[in-house]
Amino acid sequence: MIFNSPKFSQIDGGIKRYVWENFQKGTFMDIRLDWSFKFVFRKKENLIPFLSVLLGEQIIDLEYEDSILLQEEAEDKTVLFDILCTFQDGRKAIVEMQNSWRDDMPERLCYYGACLLKKSISKGVKVYNKTRPIYVICISNFRFGVNAVAPEDKFLYRYSIREEENGYLFSNQLHFIVLELPKMRKIDVANMSPVEIYAYLFVKMSTFAEKPDVPSGYEGLLESAKLSKVSKIEDLENYLQAMIERESSELYFEHGRLFGEREGMEKKALRIAQELLSEGLSDELILRVTGITPQELSDLKARVEKSS
Repeated sequence: MIFNSPKFSQIDGGIKRYVWENFQKGTFMDIRLDWSFKFVFRKKENLIPFLSVLLGEQIIDLEYEDSILLQEEAEDKTVLFDILCTFQDGRKAIVEMQNSWRDDMPERLCYYGACLLKKSISKGVKVYNKTRPIYVICISNFRFGVNAVAPEDKFLYRYSIREEENGYLFSNQLHFIVLELPKMRKIDVANMSPVEIYAYLFVKMSTFAEKPDVPSGYEGLLESAKLSKVSKIEDLENYLQAMIERESSELYFEHGRLFGEREGMEKKALRIAQELLSEGLSDELILRVTGITPQELSDLKARVEKSS
């Protein structure tokens, strides 16, 4: 079995069994996973139509670039993109699949774009308007939550540098496109727009037992996402590793959520107990009402006495 590889020796057995069972039941990859996203979209025949839909124009051709943006100065941070490409007309696109929310995610995307913009300007050049536009595209498997006034079902956002009152475009250099997958709720494929179909496939791909009934134009993506395409041992290990990391992360965050809820309830119970103490109620009644332990009540009394 592939999990006998030393690569998986430290992984919990329960997670390995769960991942393997899901893998065996599947027909298509989960293209939201970092490895499978790159496996599928580092093929021109899949990336070009996807970007054409997102940008609302037909991309004729593109070339993939090294996705590692190396330091130019000693203090610079090395940046690693999922996909970096250049269109036929010189415009560039960074394409990121993000599965974990960070408080600094919008700023991180701005940093990516700024790094690439800086890289595109040669030392000594003083004419800045010769650089071509840069698109930072983020497919997010979580809610950004930065646009509170947007409708609940809006999942595609396009940002640029504009004047606040009249929307006048200040600069064409940086554009940001965010696809929030959790907000994609439609299930009637017949009435979906092309970008809605892509979002639908991102979310549902791994659940399909057979080729889904979608309009023509998505055959290449569906073919590339078949699990049968993961034929090399190295690729199979990488895909399973990505599945394991996702399951481990979800278990970790669920544990953290439950711990946080429990911790919150415990703090609330102690706060109520302190209020009841100040009212002069008996220990027996406080223990019964709040559910805290006698030791916790004793410690609380000691803290209150010390602070008074």
